Amino acid sequence: MNKSRKQIEKIKAGITSGILSGKNQYKHSIIRSIERIYLRNSTDGSIDLQELTRDLKRNLKVPDGFKNEIIKKVYTSQQEISGIWNEYFGNATGGSFSVADIDKMHALYQVDFTPVETEVRNKVLKEVRSAIKGEYGFNSISKKLQNTGLGVYTAENLTRTALAQFDNAYHVEVAKQAGVVYYIYDGDTSENTRPFCRSHIGRVYTLAELASMDNKQGLPVTTSLGGYRCQHFLTALIGYERKEPGEVYNPAHQG
Repeated sequence: MNKSRKQIEKIKAGITSGILSGKNQYKHSIIRSIERIYLRNSTDGSIDLQELTRDLKRNLKVPDGFKNEIIKKVYTSQQEISGIWNEYFGNATGGSFSVADIDKMHALYQVDFTPVETEVRNKVLKEVRSAIKGEYGFNSISKKLQNTGLGVYTAENLTRTALAQFDNAYHVEVAKQAGVVYYIYDGDTSENTRPFCRSHIGRVYTLAELASMDNKQGLPVTTSLGGYRCQHFLTALIGYERKEPGEVYNPAHQG
């Protein structure tokens, strides 16, 4: 793993750590929102379940502060990553990768919070229905919800995936301008490595070959490799002369 890659992996780990370190504050914020909606629908200790459900579906959402903080961290991390790859490839790009191109890529690889919103809403509605049926109050609901992720791990997963997508996409775009043809499907293996990744790690491919692959995750291999939360990445091979399709990387073929 080269110095640039180590720097980028450190950035990814940092954003993950940042999200998880604030998970309790995030969950408290959601639970406060649920409590307000719950109390709004409570009359003399009784609850209209149908109206409460409608109210929760309409008004319960992931706190804007949490989303905005992630968006800000992602943008800052993307800027750092683009700077690292610009320095890595140096003058080989000819300086033709414009600020406008970079901004377009920033916008393309952002976090979609829809799965987080859906997860939060489904968990909350499930607990509220159980509470009504079991005739227990908000304190019990709050305690149960505190013991769930309430979307924080989904948000972390989506954030890391979006950052990895930007990393690979930017790396490839700058590499193409440097005249790169071949890329290693790169990274380490472990007992949790997906079979798809295990079959490709260490092998050399063109972008067309990578684009034709199916990781069964619904995400393009060129930017997401094995799919959501994949730890692997593409490494551009400047001056590499491949002898056969999909060959295992051979340092002797490196120009």
